[in-house]
Amino acid sequence: MRLVDAIEAFDADEGRLRARRHVAEHDRGFEGHFPGHPVYPGVLQVEMAGQAGLCLAWLLAHPDLAPDAGPLAVRMLKLHHASFLSPVSPGSSLTLEASVLEEDGLTGVFAGQVWADDTLCSTCIAEVYFV
Repeated sequence: MRLVDAIEAFDADEGRLRARRHVAEHDRGFEGHFPGHPVYPGVLQVEMAGQAGLCLAWLLAHPDLAPDAGPLAVRMLKLHHASFLSPVSPGSSLTLEASVLEEDGLTGVFAGQVWADDTLCSTCIAEVYFV
């Protein structure tokens, strides 16, 4: 499942990326979560921040944007931290931010944030292994 709609900004020097995601009013993530008061699940917010982090990792690994560059093989190692600060509602247009905290060629740690307008909805810190 793809949870990043578009990449808006990429800064290779700073190791940062900004992306967009529109959560449709009838997104399947809202099914049963919660009846009468739909809230986008936190696990999907972490997943979208993680996907933005993977986009960042791919762009950093392929600075020339070669058309024949293949996928970046990566596996999630650990979710160090996640906080859910404000609910994501149906129809929300979200800004996803990802930044590299550490990277040594074998593993990487990134921070992700999910914003709805000027409201920080969730944050996470995750570690990945580059296969």
